[in-house]
Amino acid sequence: MLSPERLQSLTYYKFNHFPRQTSKLKGKNALFFLLIRTFAWYICLPVKNDGHALILNGPENRKKRHKPKRNMLSILIPVYNYDCSELVRALQLQGERLRQAQGEEYEIIVGDDASSKGRGIEHVQKACELPHCKFLSSEKNMGRAANRNNMAREAKGEYLLFIDCDALVTRVDFLEKYYEEAKNGADVVCGGIEAVGTQPSPDVSLRYRYEQSAARIRSLEYRKANPYSHFSTFNVMVHRDVFMHFRFDETCKGYGYEDTIFGLRLKQGGYRITHIDAPLVHNGLDTNREFVEKTEQSMRNLHRFGRDIQNFSHVGAVALRLKRLNLDGLMITWHRLFGRIERANLLSSCPSLFVLKLYKLGYLCSL
Repeated sequence: MLSPERLQSLTYYKFNHFPRQTSKLKGKNALFFLLIRTFAWYICLPVKNDGHALILNGPENRKKRHKPKRNMLSILIPVYNYDCSELVRALQLQGERLRQAQGEEYEIIVGDDASSKGRGIEHVQKACELPHCKFLSSEKNMGRAANRNNMAREAKGEYLLFIDCDALVTRVDFLEKYYEEAKNGADVVCGGIEAVGTQPSPDVSLRYRYEQSAARIRSLEYRKANPYSHFSTFNVMVHRDVFMHFRFDETCKGYGYEDTIFGLRLKQGGYRITHIDAPLVHNGLDTNREFVEKTEQSMRNLHRFGRDIQNFSHVGAVALRLKRLNLDGLMITWHRLFGRIERANLLSSCPSLFVLKLYKLGYLCSL
């Protein structure tokens, strides 16, 4: 029997090459069609007499699915307690220019995951009143993965462009480059990430230094040479069929590693990732305390997902190597003795990235 996760990853299957009525079939053809119908019944697919088999993924899929529009770009922006109205306006401006000049179709969907009142979300709703923009609101917090999956189900385009809400558009040809890749029939396209130029305040010094240190692995040359390494959905376009086959793992709660899991599935599935020069600036820097808390949450997720995901992560691979050498106990002892001191350094105005690496490794080994 297929697992619930596998059933959720299926969308619909059409057997158009079969005749509509089995009574007209004879011999091996009739037997083959009967086996197909029996298999569809076995995996809980309701099969109609017209030769179509559908799988329903909950109440939201009981409605008739719309056929995706070819080469149309659905821009999906998940948001939680962040004012991304300027991002929406910048993308809508580029989309309208391309639509009027070249006839390119687009839509912008902002998925609000139950943001608190007074956190700028009303400005986002106002921006979504622009043409070809749509605002989705959830009364209950679904989580990062479920929010993205929900927007993808609502999207009409053949290509889904996921952009984090704290991104900043700095290039006038940003959307145009993605349209070019869509016309080439790409499976997955990563545009890249750039760090902010100057540190806004000492309160965000840890995240700022972390972003600056990641410049090498975010360069176009490195990404092309290591297409699956450090996969991120901060700024990525995925063909609808590819995304619906995998989707984001909704068992991944909170912050951390839903990107890694999706990237690993792409690699295992043999899908090609194309890297282009179309970066967005990561404009929303967490405070030191927020970043440390997110780091701890991501380590808990990494521990929960087990060896496959840990081997696909640098800190996870190191933790597994220490365990194989029976040295993880030393790291656990180190974390118990110095973990609080390390955390205090990370919360200070002059945090150390080396201490961050030690803290992550010790925290993970101690779980």
